[in-house]
Amino acid sequence: MNVTAVLMPSVTHALRAKRIFSGMGYMCEIKRASNVSRNGCTHYIAVSTNTATVISILNKNRIKYGEILEESGGAG
Repeated sequence: MNVTAVLMPSVTHALRAKRIFSGMGYMCEIKRASNVSRNGCTHYIAVSTNTATVISILNKNRIKYGEILEESGGAG
């Protein structure tokens, strides 16, 4: 299963994103980032899909986001 982690500029953005992804059937978690990013992001979301899908959904719903932390994939 692919998992994409994306920094979010605020908890509010992360909660909004989680609500949208969960409503679409994706597993999504909000986690606190270990360090504040250079853009001031303190939280990230981890979504059970690929990066292109995550970015597309965030853009379509006009949710601001920071950088992509990681994308991991594997059999699942």
